[in-house]
Amino acid sequence: MRKISWGRGLFRLWAVLSIIEVGFVWTLLIADNLDPYFPGYSVMSNATGDYFYSNFSDDSRSLEAMNEAKVFSKTETSPSLNSSIFTVTGAPSDEQSLYLIRAEKALNEKKVAYVSQRRWDAALSSLWAFVPPAVILVIGSLFYWAFSGFKAKVD
Repeated sequence: MRKISWGRGLFRLWAVLSIIEVGFVWTLLIADNLDPYFPGYSVMSNATGDYFYSNFSDDSRSLEAMNEAKVFSKTETSPSLNSSIFTVTGAPSDEQSLYLIRAEKALNEKKVAYVSQRRWDAALSSLWAFVPPAVILVIGSLFYWAFSGFKAKVD
């Protein structure tokens, strides 16, 4: 009868389960970062600059109310930016166009920075996928070493 090699068998089991676990974690992280959610802003753009307010904030609601009162005109951005740009209603159209272009450019820069940070955070988080397998390997190696001390020496 053949002797069972517990060390080799458990190591192979550890390797297979570790690959499955790391692959699962990476799949979750990649799925979230292929098209990450951008929270969006309400942007008030005028001659003095662009002012960014989080969507659903009180300031954003105030801008919406002023839009309904025809103080500002509202322009929706592309769905990927998930934002609205508000400009003064009485401004000449060429100025409004400049405000819109400037605000959209600033929004794109904010989105690039936001997505880059999310992806960097995901890359760092993915390194944590290696921690459980490494801990299990160390513990398993320690047990193997400890129990190998009980074997009788063969002369």
